Amino acid sequence: MNLRNKIRLTVGIVFGVAILVPVIHHYQLRWALHSYVAELKSRGEPMDVAQVLPPPVPRENNGADALRQADAAFNETLRTKGSFFNTNSVSGMTPVAPGRAMIRWQQPDFRDSSGRVSWPEIAAAVDASANGFALLHQIIDKPAFDFQFNYGSGFDGFDMNKLYLANSKRAAQRLGTAVLCDLQRGDTASAVTNLRTMLVLSKAMAGERLLISELVSIAIVQMTVTANWELLQSTNVTDEQLAQLQSDWADMDLIQSEENALAMESVMSRITAEQWRSSNAKFQEYFYMETRLNGSNQRKSLFDQIRAETVSFEWRYWWSYPDELKMLKGQEILRETGRMIETNRSFQAAIAAESQKMASL
Repeated sequence: MNLRNKIRLTVGIVFGVAILVPVIHHYQLRWALHSYVAELKSRGEPMDVAQVLPPPVPRENNGADALRQADAAFNETLRTKGSFFNTNSVSGMTPVAPGRAMIRWQQPDFRDSSGRVSWPEIAAAVDASANGFALLHQIIDKPAFDFQFNYGSGFDGFDMNKLYLANSKRAAQRLGTAVLCDLQRGDTASAVTNLRTMLVLSKAMAGERLLISELVSIAIVQMTVTANWELLQSTNVTDEQLAQLQSDWADMDLIQSEENALAMESVMSRITAEQWRSSNAKFQEYFYMETRLNGSNQRKSLFDQIRAETVSFEWRYWWSYPDELKMLKGQEILRETGRMIETNRSFQAAIAAESQKMASL
C-alpha cells in the first residue's frame, strides 16, 4: 500500500471513529435513562400520564365555576364602588413577642405599615362584596377544582392563568379579612363559614397536581392558620362550630397531594424533554422565551445564532439524557421524603435524609 492510500485509510479511520464515538455515547446515555425509567416502572412508580391523572370531578362537585364567578363579582364591586379590597387585606395573629401574638379583631382599628383603617371601613368593604363571598361559600359543597388543564401536552404552552392561582390566593385573603371582621362584630357563625371556605379552597387545589398549585395551597393554609387562631380567641364560638372546623382540618392531606404533584410533574417533564429532543423549534421557542423573560431583547449576532444552534443540537443529542436522568432521580428522592414523613411522622428525620441523598446526587 502506497503512502497516499495509507493516508486515506488513516483519515477514513479517524473520521469514522469521530462519528462512531459520539453516536455510541448517544445510545449509552439514552440506554442509561431508559434503564432507570424501567427500574422505576418495576417498582410501581407511575411514569405515564394515564397513571397520574386526577380522577374526573363530577359537575356537581366542581367548584371551578363558583371561583370564577366569585372573582368576577369581586372585580365588578371594585370597579363600580371601590373598596378596601383594592389594595388591602387584613391578616391576624400578628407576633408581638416570642410566643405571643396580638388579637387583631379586639383592637380598636386595624393598623399596618400602610396606615390605619377603621373597622367600619373594613365592614363596609365586606358587606359591599356580599355576593362574591356568597359565591365562594358554594365551594364548601363543591370541594374540588377541575379547570380542564391538558396535562398530556407537558409544559409546552403552559399557561398558569388557566389554573386561577392568583385568583384563589386573593379569594383566601378576602375570606381572611372577612373572618376578622366577623369576629369584631361578634358573628362567629359567619367567621366559621369563611374559615371553612378558606380550607376548602386549599383542599380543592390538590386535584390540580402541579407543584405551583401546591405552593399556593400551602400559602392559603398559612393564612387559614392565622385566621383560625383569631377565632380561637373568641368566647362566643360553640363546640359544634369547633368540631366542624376540626373535621375540616383533619380532612386535609398536604403530603399526599404533594406526592401526586411530584408524580405528575415527573411525567410532564418527561413529555416536555421528549418534545424538545424531537423538535428543535420547540426547544428554541422555550430558549428564546426564557431569554425574553430575563429581560434580554438584544438582536443576536450571527455568531450567537450559530452557537445557540450548536448548543441546542448538543443538548438534544447528548446532554438531555443525563439532565432528565438526574431530574427523575431528584424527584424520586422528594417522593421518598413524603413517604418517609407518612411512615415515621418525623419531618426532621425525613428532611435530613433528603438533604443527604440530594447532596450525593
